[in-house]
Amino acid sequence: MTAIYYVHPQTLSVNIRECYQKYDTALKNFKTDVVEFVKSIKNVETVSFVNTKTEINSKSDGFYLKQSNKYPNRMSLYERSSKDVGYIMSSIVVEVKKILVFGMLDLACVPDGINLEMNVGEITKTIAPKVELMYLEELKQALEKRCKKYD
Repeated sequence: MTAIYYVHPQTLSVNIRECYQKYDTALKNFKTDVVEFVKSIKNVETVSFVNTKTEINSKSDGFYLKQSNKYPNRMSLYERSSKDVGYIMSSIVVEVKKILVFGMLDLACVPDGINLEMNVGEITKTIAPKVELMYLEELKQALEKRCKKYD
């Protein structure tokens, strides 16, 4: 028996999404199950796939799935959101967060009584944008323009 599970990266809570009798069936339905789950939970129309994490920064706000390069049956769900926080000029902060990690697990190989939460420590990586220096440069430029305007 094979299960499709998802893990919350911050709390490391493991939840089983779907179970299949055959591995081939689970593998065939893996992407569609993940996409349908994200659409229903997050109440969105589309979920896009990306090849790299940096590719998300050039996209619009929304939810993105990335297939793992290291593990073939694992996908990460990222949320990209942006907000305008500029006071003098428009400054847009882009935040990309890893929300969930989906994977497949053969339940016949898991011994009884094992704690699945202890086996997912490698999933806690998050992406934090480095944009603080950009705000200072933008502020300097805006002040210089204003000073030149009145000279």
